[in-house]
Amino acid sequence: MVVRLEGNVNGESVILTRSADSLDLWESVIPATLNGRYVIGLTAYDEAGNVSSYSTYILTVDLKALRVSLKPFDLYATLHNEK
Repeated sequence: MVVRLEGNVNGESVILTRSADSLDLWESVIPATLNGRYVIGLTAYDEAGNVSSYSTYILTVDLKALRVSLKPFDLYATLHNEK
């Protein structure tokens, strides 16, 4: 099971970890310098620290609302005719 995602945006590290309380919730550490929409490649790690996959996402950071969202890049591009 994937428990950690790591990536980089504009030279800043982005880390997401699965919440211990729920399989559906993730906690994130997002640099305060990021605010807006970014393309990010995320490496997934399992409980043993093994790399399990790498995927590209659209990361949306809204610091005002304290909200972060991830959407698969292909889905985002299709919905916004950017493919």
